[in-house]
Amino acid sequence: MAAYKIKKSARLRKRFIQSEALDRFESWFDISEKLKDQIKTDSTFQLVGDKTVISINPKTGISHVLVEVLGIPKDGFKIMDQEPSELLLYACPETPFEIDFESVKVRASDLMGVITHRLEDTFHIVSDGLNLELHFFIQKDYIHS
Repeated sequence: MAAYKIKKSARLRKRFIQSEALDRFESWFDISEKLKDQIKTDSTFQLVGDKTVISINPKTGISHVLVEVLGIPKDGFKIMDQEPSELLLYACPETPFEIDFESVKVRASDLMGVITHRLEDTFHIVSDGLNLELHFFIQKDYIHS
């Protein structure tokens, strides 16, 4: 296995609007754009940046598109709040338009297998323009929290 550069980071609390489960993984971009348009026109939420996050649970195979927002929750959207957490970041050398996302999922599973920290079940593929990152979340040890 090739050597991977993984950086440890921390982030504050975030709020996301979550899409329905993806039927076809290839449709993530269209669903992201549709969700962003719906947030702009049908809600009082404010979009945070232009990132698109794909949340994947490799154990269940279920994936969702997440769009980060600011605002007070209201009916009509599925809200997902993420508490402050430590995470491991892997910057993919490829851009979102150069890579097959199935191979990204395989790479993420490989990384999850060799990371020594206890990780949460889900990971995120984060697309920000031409940048692509994998985010792995370190499980909190509530005994020490």
